[in-house]
Amino acid sequence: MPERARIQYRLDGVNQSWVDAAAARVATYTQLRPGTYRFRVRARAEGGAVGPEASMEMFVRAAWYQTWWFRGLLVAAAAAALSLLIQAVSRARARAHAERMRQRFEAEINERTRMARELHDTLLQGFQGVTLQLHAMRRTVIGSPRDAESTLSRILDLADLSLRDARAMVWDMRAPELEVLDLRAALQAATAAAAASGEITADCRVEGSLRRLSPAVEMAVLRIAKEAIANAARHSAGSTIAVVLSYETNTVRLTVRDNGRGLDADAMTGATTRGHWGLAGMQERATQIAATLEITSVDGGGTSVTLVAPAPQRPLYSSRASRSSVHSPS
Repeated sequence: MPERARIQYRLDGVNQSWVDAAAARVATYTQLRPGTYRFRVRARAEGGAVGPEASMEMFVRAAWYQTWWFRGLLVAAAAAALSLLIQAVSRARARAHAERMRQRFEAEINERTRMARELHDTLLQGFQGVTLQLHAMRRTVIGSPRDAESTLSRILDLADLSLRDARAMVWDMRAPELEVLDLRAALQAATAAAAASGEITADCRVEGSLRRLSPAVEMAVLRIAKEAIANAARHSAGSTIAVVLSYETNTVRLTVRDNGRGLDADAMTGATTRGHWGLAGMQERATQIAATLEITSVDGGGTSVTLVAPAPQRPLYSSRASRSSVHSPS
Protein backbone atom coordinates (compact mmCIF):
# COMPACT_ATOMS: atom_id res chain seq x y z
CA MET A 1 0.00 0.00 0.00
CA PRO A 2 2.25 2.86 -1.24
CA GLU A 3 -0.17 5.57 -0.16
CA ARG A 4 0.49 4.58 3.44
CA ALA A 5 4.24 4.60 3.09
CA ARG A 6 6.23 7.51 4.55
CA ILE A 7 8.96 8.99 2.42
CA GLN A 8 12.27 9.97 4.05
CA TYR A 9 15.16 11.87 2.46
CA ARG A 10 18.65 12.98 3.33
CA LEU A 11 21.26 15.18 1.68
CA ASP A 12 24.74 14.10 2.70
CA GLY A 13 26.79 16.93 4.05
CA VAL A 14 23.69 18.93 4.95
CA ASN A 15 21.26 16.71 6.89
CA GLN A 16 22.60 14.95 9.94
CA SER A 17 19.73 12.41 9.92
CA TRP A 18 16.80 11.30 7.80
CA VAL A 19 14.02 13.80 7.29
CA ASP A 20 10.31 12.82 6.99
CA ALA A 21 8.83 14.35 3.88
CA ALA A 22 5.48 16.11 4.04
CA ALA A 23 2.41 15.00 2.13
CA ALA A 24 3.60 16.85 -0.94
CA ARG A 25 6.79 14.81 -0.88
CA VAL A 26 8.99 17.81 -1.80
CA ALA A 27 12.50 18.50 -0.44
CA THR A 28 13.76 22.07 -0.64
CA TYR A 29 17.30 23.34 -0.04
CA THR A 30 18.53 26.92 -0.24
CA GLN A 31 21.95 28.59 -0.03
CA LEU A 32 23.91 25.43 -0.76
CA ARG A 33 27.61 25.97 -1.10
CA PRO A 34 29.20 25.12 -4.43
CA GLY A 35 30.25 21.49 -4.65
CA THR A 36 29.06 17.87 -5.15
CA TYR A 37 26.24 16.39 -3.05
CA ARG A 38 24.45 12.99 -2.82
CA PHE A 39 20.67 13.06 -2.34
CA ARG A 40 19.17 9.87 -0.83
CA VAL A 41 15.50 8.81 -0.61
CA ARG A 42 13.82 5.80 1.03
CA ALA A 43 10.32 4.58 2.00
CA ARG A 44 9.27 3.53 5.45
CA ALA A 45 6.15 1.49 6.20
CA GLU A 46 3.77 2.07 9.08
CA GLY A 47 5.24 -0.86 10.92
CA GLY A 48 8.71 0.62 10.76
CA ALA A 49 10.09 -1.47 7.97
CA VAL A 50 12.48 0.41 5.69
CA GLY A 51 12.67 -0.25 2.02
CA PRO A 52 15.64 0.11 -0.29
CA GLU A 53 16.87 3.67 -0.96
CA ALA A 54 17.56 5.54 -4.15
CA SER A 55 20.22 8.19 -4.56
CA MET A 56 21.55 10.70 -7.03
CA GLU A 57 24.54 13.00 -7.23
CA MET A 58 24.09 16.76 -7.47
CA PHE A 59 26.60 19.42 -8.44
CA VAL A 60 26.00 23.01 -7.36
CA ARG A 61 27.79 25.54 -9.54
CA ALA A 62 29.53 28.53 -7.93
CA ALA A 63 27.94 31.94 -8.31
CA TRP A 64 30.08 34.67 -9.88
CA TYR A 65 30.82 36.15 -6.50
CA GLN A 66 31.97 32.75 -5.25
CA THR A 67 34.52 32.12 -7.96
CA TRP A 68 38.28 32.16 -7.40
CA TRP A 69 38.83 34.98 -9.81
CA PHE A 70 36.35 37.18 -7.95
CA ARG A 71 38.06 36.45 -4.65
CA GLY A 72 41.38 37.26 -6.28
CA LEU A 73 39.90 40.49 -7.52
CA LEU A 74 38.77 41.30 -3.97
CA VAL A 75 42.27 40.64 -2.66
CA ALA A 76 43.76 42.86 -5.38
CA ALA A 77 41.23 45.60 -4.63
CA ALA A 78 41.97 45.37 -0.93
CA ALA A 79 45.69 45.60 -1.64
CA ALA A 80 45.14 48.60 -3.90
CA ALA A 81 42.95 50.28 -1.26
CA LEU A 82 45.60 49.62 1.37
CA SER A 83 48.24 51.10 -0.92
CA LEU A 84 46.10 54.18 -1.54
CA LEU A 85 45.50 54.52 2.20
CA ILE A 86 49.22 54.32 2.89
CA GLN A 87 49.89 56.93 0.22
CA ALA A 88 47.16 59.18 1.62
CA VAL A 89 48.60 58.88 5.12
CA SER A 90 52.07 59.61 3.78
CA ARG A 91 50.82 62.66 1.90
CA ALA A 92 48.94 63.86 4.98
CA ARG A 93 52.07 63.49 7.08
CA ALA A 94 54.10 65.32 4.43
CA ARG A 95 51.55 68.14 4.36
CA ALA A 96 51.53 68.31 8.15
CA HIS A 97 55.32 68.44 8.18
CA ALA A 98 55.33 71.16 5.51
CA GLU A 99 52.73 73.11 7.52
CA ARG A 100 54.84 72.82 10.67
CA MET A 101 57.87 74.02 8.76
CA ARG A 102 55.87 76.92 7.31
CA GLN A 103 54.59 77.89 10.75
CA ARG A 104 58.11 77.68 12.17
CA PHE A 105 59.41 79.84 9.33
CA GLU A 106 56.64 82.40 9.86
CA ALA A 107 57.30 82.35 13.60
CA GLU A 108 60.98 83.06 12.98
CA ILE A 109 60.13 85.87 10.56
CA ASN A 110 57.63 87.31 13.04
CA GLU A 111 60.18 87.06 15.81
CA ARG A 112 62.78 88.86 13.71
CA THR A 113 60.23 91.55 12.91
CA ARG A 114 59.29 91.81 16.58
CA MET A 115 62.92 92.11 17.61
CA ALA A 116 63.48 94.81 14.99
CA ARG A 117 60.41 96.67 16.22
CA GLU A 118 61.38 96.27 19.87
CA LEU A 119 64.90 97.48 19.19
CA HIS A 120 63.47 100.47 17.39
CA ASP A 121 61.01 101.18 20.17
CA THR A 122 63.64 100.89 22.90
CA LEU A 123 67.18 101.71 21.85
CA LEU A 124 66.46 103.95 18.87
CA GLN A 125 63.75 105.97 20.61
CA GLY A 126 65.93 106.35 23.68
CA PHE A 127 68.99 107.45 21.78
CA GLN A 128 66.92 109.81 19.65
CA GLY A 129 65.86 111.50 22.87
CA VAL A 130 69.46 111.58 24.08
CA THR A 131 70.55 113.12 20.75
CA LEU A 132 67.87 115.82 20.88
CA GLN A 133 68.81 116.81 24.39
CA LEU A 134 72.53 116.79 23.59
CA HIS A 135 71.83 119.25 20.78
CA ALA A 136 69.95 121.44 23.24
CA MET A 137 72.77 121.14 25.77
CA ARG A 138 75.36 122.18 23.20
CA ARG A 139 73.69 125.56 22.88
CA THR A 140 73.53 126.18 26.63
CA VAL A 141 76.74 124.63 27.96
CA ILE A 142 78.78 127.79 27.34
CA GLY A 143 76.29 130.48 28.27
CA SER A 144 74.53 128.74 31.17
CA PRO A 145 76.54 125.99 32.88
CA ARG A 146 73.85 125.39 35.52
CA ASP A 147 71.22 124.74 32.87
CA ALA A 148 73.70 122.48 31.10
CA GLU A 149 74.16 120.47 34.29
CA SER A 150 70.39 120.05 34.61
CA THR A 151 70.13 118.99 30.98
CA LEU A 152 72.96 116.51 31.46
CA SER A 153 71.11 114.96 34.40
CA ARG A 154 68.03 114.52 32.23
CA ILE A 155 70.15 112.93 29.51
CA LEU A 156 71.63 110.47 31.99
CA ASP A 157 68.16 109.62 33.28
CA LEU A 158 66.94 109.06 29.73
CA ALA A 159 69.94 106.86 28.92
CA ASP A 160 69.33 104.84 32.07
CA LEU A 161 65.65 104.46 31.13
CA SER A 162 66.64 103.30 27.64
CA LEU A 163 68.97 100.72 29.14
CA ARG A 164 66.26 99.38 31.43
CA ASP A 165 63.83 99.44 28.51
CA ALA A 166 66.20 97.36 26.38
CA ARG A 167 66.71 94.89 29.24
CA ALA A 168 62.93 94.56 29.65
CA MET A 169 62.57 94.00 25.92
CA VAL A 170 65.07 91.13 26.06
CA TRP A 171 63.05 89.50 28.82
CA ASP A 172 59.79 90.34 27.02
CA MET A 173 58.45 92.29 29.99
CA ARG A 174 56.33 95.40 30.15
CA ALA A 175 57.79 98.82 29.53
CA PRO A 176 59.82 99.86 32.59
CA GLU A 177 57.70 102.99 33.02
CA LEU A 178 54.59 100.86 33.55
CA GLU A 179 56.24 98.95 36.36
CA VAL A 180 56.15 102.03 38.59
CA LEU A 181 53.71 104.39 36.80
CA ASP A 182 50.22 104.12 35.44
CA LEU A 183 49.55 104.79 31.76
CA ARG A 184 48.60 108.44 32.37
CA ALA A 185 51.81 109.23 34.23
CA ALA A 186 53.92 107.32 31.69
CA LEU A 187 52.39 109.31 28.83
CA GLN A 188 52.95 112.57 30.67
CA ALA A 189 56.58 111.62 31.28
CA ALA A 190 57.06 110.79 27.57
CA THR A 191 55.51 114.13 26.60
CA ALA A 192 57.70 116.00 29.07
CA ALA A 193 60.79 114.27 27.71
CA ALA A 194 59.91 115.42 24.19
CA ALA A 195 59.55 119.02 25.36
CA ALA A 196 62.74 118.97 27.41
CA SER A 197 64.85 119.92 24.39
CA GLY A 198 63.23 123.36 24.45
CA GLU A 199 62.46 123.33 20.73
CA ILE A 200 58.82 122.23 20.90
CA THR A 201 55.77 122.66 23.10
CA ALA A 202 54.14 119.43 24.23
CA ASP A 203 50.73 119.00 25.83
CA CYS A 204 49.27 115.81 27.33
CA ARG A 205 45.62 115.55 28.32
CA VAL A 206 43.75 112.58 29.79
CA GLU A 207 39.95 112.46 29.57
CA GLY A 208 37.33 110.15 31.02
CA SER A 209 37.33 107.83 34.01
CA LEU A 210 40.82 106.45 34.44
CA ARG A 211 41.15 102.69 34.81
CA ARG A 212 43.89 100.12 34.54
CA LEU A 213 43.96 98.28 31.23
CA SER A 214 45.42 94.92 30.39
CA PRO A 215 49.25 94.93 30.35
CA ALA A 216 49.32 94.26 26.59
CA VAL A 217 47.00 97.20 25.82
CA GLU A 218 48.84 99.60 28.14
CA MET A 219 52.20 98.64 26.68
CA ALA A 220 50.97 98.97 23.08
CA VAL A 221 49.36 102.37 23.77
CA LEU A 222 52.52 103.67 25.44
CA ARG A 223 54.83 102.33 22.71
CA ILE A 224 52.71 103.79 19.92
CA ALA A 225 52.43 107.12 21.74
CA LYS A 226 56.20 107.31 22.29
CA GLU A 227 56.86 106.45 18.65
CA ALA A 228 54.39 109.07 17.42
CA ILE A 229 55.84 111.68 19.80
CA ALA A 230 59.41 110.84 18.75
CA ASN A 231 58.49 111.07 15.06
CA ALA A 232 56.80 114.42 15.58
CA ALA A 233 59.71 115.83 17.57
CA ARG A 234 62.35 114.59 15.16
CA HIS A 235 60.80 114.83 11.71
CA SER A 236 57.76 117.12 11.71
CA ALA A 237 59.62 120.44 12.10
CA GLY A 238 56.55 121.64 14.02
CA SER A 239 56.24 123.70 17.16
CA THR A 240 53.53 121.84 19.11
CA ILE A 241 52.57 118.27 19.92
CA ALA A 242 49.17 117.46 21.42
CA VAL A 243 48.62 114.09 23.10
CA VAL A 244 45.11 113.11 24.17
CA LEU A 245 44.23 109.85 25.94
CA SER A 246 40.46 109.28 26.22
CA TYR A 247 38.94 106.51 28.33
CA GLU A 248 35.66 105.66 26.63
CA THR A 249 32.98 103.12 27.50
CA ASN A 250 34.65 99.98 26.17
CA THR A 251 37.62 101.47 24.34
CA VAL A 252 40.57 103.72 24.91
CA ARG A 253 41.49 106.32 22.29
CA LEU A 254 44.95 107.81 21.82
CA THR A 255 45.55 110.82 19.59
CA VAL A 256 48.95 112.35 18.89
CA ARG A 257 48.82 115.44 16.67
CA ASP A 258 51.48 117.91 15.56
CA ASN A 259 51.43 121.07 13.48
CA GLY A 260 54.46 120.20 11.38
CA ARG A 261 55.02 119.84 7.68
CA GLY A 262 53.08 116.59 7.35
CA LEU A 263 54.02 113.21 5.96
CA ASP A 264 53.60 112.41 2.30
CA ALA A 265 52.17 109.12 1.04
CA ASP A 266 55.51 107.86 -0.27
CA ALA A 267 57.09 108.32 3.13
CA MET A 268 54.35 106.34 4.83
CA THR A 269 54.42 103.45 2.35
CA GLY A 270 58.18 103.26 1.89
CA ALA A 271 59.43 103.79 5.43
CA THR A 272 59.92 100.12 6.20
CA THR A 273 61.82 99.39 3.00
CA ARG A 274 64.29 102.13 3.91
CA GLY A 275 64.95 100.58 7.33
CA HIS A 276 62.54 102.75 9.37
CA TRP A 277 60.40 100.40 11.46
CA GLY A 278 58.41 103.05 13.34
CA LEU A 279 55.23 103.15 11.27
CA ALA A 280 55.24 99.40 10.59
CA GLY A 281 55.85 98.69 14.28
CA MET A 282 52.94 100.92 15.28
CA GLN A 283 50.62 99.07 12.93
CA GLU A 284 51.81 95.66 14.13
CA ARG A 285 51.33 96.64 17.77
CA ALA A 286 47.81 97.81 16.99
CA THR A 287 47.05 94.52 15.24
CA GLN A 288 48.31 92.51 18.22
CA ILE A 289 45.73 94.08 20.56
CA ALA A 290 42.90 94.08 17.96
CA ALA A 291 43.00 97.86 17.73
CA THR A 292 42.62 100.21 14.78
CA LEU A 293 45.38 102.66 13.89
CA GLU A 294 44.85 105.60 11.56
CA ILE A 295 47.57 107.98 10.41
CA THR A 296 46.40 111.06 8.57
CA SER A 297 48.69 113.71 7.25
CA VAL A 298 48.34 116.84 5.15
CA ASP A 299 51.31 118.34 3.38
CA GLY A 300 52.11 121.41 5.42
CA GLY A 301 49.19 120.76 7.77
CA GLY A 302 50.62 118.38 10.35
CA THR A 303 50.16 114.70 11.13
CA SER A 304 47.60 112.96 13.35
CA VAL A 305 47.98 109.45 14.76
CA THR A 306 44.79 107.92 16.21
CA LEU A 307 44.65 104.56 18.00
CA VAL A 308 41.38 102.99 19.19
CA ALA A 309 41.88 99.87 21.33
CA PRO A 310 39.34 97.64 23.08
CA ALA A 311 39.38 98.27 26.82
CA PRO A 312 36.47 96.84 28.87
CA GLN A 313 35.67 98.85 31.95
CA ARG A 314 37.40 97.81 35.15
CA PRO A 315 37.51 101.03 37.18
CA LEU A 316 40.10 101.17 39.94
CA TYR A 317 40.19 104.93 40.31
CA SER A 318 38.38 107.78 38.62
CA SER A 319 38.94 111.35 37.62
CA ARG A 320 36.94 113.58 35.37
CA ALA A 321 39.99 114.94 33.59
CA SER A 322 43.69 115.34 34.10
CA ARG A 323 45.90 117.72 32.21
CA SER A 324 49.65 118.06 32.11
CA SER A 325 51.25 120.69 29.92
CA VAL A 326 54.94 121.09 29.35
CA HIS A 327 56.10 124.20 27.52
CA SER A 328 59.47 125.08 26.22
CA PRO A 329 61.13 128.00 27.95
CA SER A 330 60.51 131.27 26.23
